[in-house]
Parts: sequence; structure tokens; C-alpha cells
Amino acid sequence: MKTDLTKDSIQSLIQGISIAPDQLSEHSLLTLQAIWKALYPRKKTPHLKTLLIREIAYHIQYKEHGALDQQSLRTLQTAKANYIRSRSGKGKSNNSKPDSNKTIPPKASHILADGAILKRQFNGRLYEVMVVIRDTKQYFLFNGDEHKSLSSIAKEITGAHWSGPRFFGLTKLKKKR
Repeated sequence: MKTDLTKDSIQSLIQGISIAPDQLSEHSLLTLQAIWKALYPRKKTPHLKTLLIREIAYHIQYKEHGALDQQSLRTLQTAKANYIRSRSGKGKSNNSKPDSNKTIPPKASHILADGAILKRQFNGRLYEVMVVIRDTKQYFLFNGDEHKSLSSIAKEITGAHWSGPRFFGLTKLKKKR
């Protein structure tokens, strides 16, 4: 196992001299939390090592390579939607009983890529939400807290109930006839 990072090496990470994302798993939870605090001093520190590794790796890769272009994001979303649809149980025999504990996958239009960043300008302030996929479930990180829905984040931002996907521009308002 690799020795933990020192304060100097954590500082060098912040200043742009980064470690490889695939080396993050070799470090302890405390070291990863120290890196997180250095990168995001105002955000609540996660306590799950896998989540820390994923988000720090995303940060490193984003700094090195930038964000994905829109076409790549659409391609990933389509591939993910197809995968979830293929795993949803369609094509099984009709004589099986429905499983009441089975989770229903989100609508294809709301399936986002892991690590995607949603941005929304509201009342002159920019808000960012990161999408996290864990065990085929979609979660959203906002201000260091994990949310199960975009609607709860929209309510936190506005103080009023909003459709989260609509607030973040993922769906359009249907025209009344």
C-alpha cells in the first residue's frame, strides 16, 4: 500500500501538480478527505472512500482535459439509457410475478452521465450540481450534500417547489392546447 500524502504533496496537488486518478485508491480515507478539504474548503466532506476517489479523480481529469463536449455527453446519455432499458426486465416471460422492490429506472430524458455538472443561474448566482451514479441509482451533489432528486435542490435554491428537471433545463414546459 502506498504511503499517505503529506501536507506538501496535498498543496502541490492543489497547485496543479496532480497525482494520477488511478493512484487515489491507494491512499487512506483521511488522506482523501484532506485532499477534498483542500480542493473544496467550503463543502461538506464525504465519508465514503469510493465517492471521494470518484470526485477527486473527476476534478483531476477536468483540470487536465476540460469538460466533455455536448455531442459526447449526448452519446453517453443515449448509451446509458439503452443499457438501463436493456436491464429493466423487458423480454422476460409474462408468467413471472412483478417484484415490488424493483426500482424503476428514470425516464431516458432524465438520465445523466456520471460526473455531469448541471449549472443554473438564479437570482444573479450560479449554482452547480454534480450527478453521481451508484448502484444504477442517480444522486445529486449540491453544496457537499447528497440529494436523491433535483426537485429538493431546486426547492433549497428557490424556497419554493419546482420540478427539478425543469428548473435545471432538462425538460421543457408543455404547451397548453
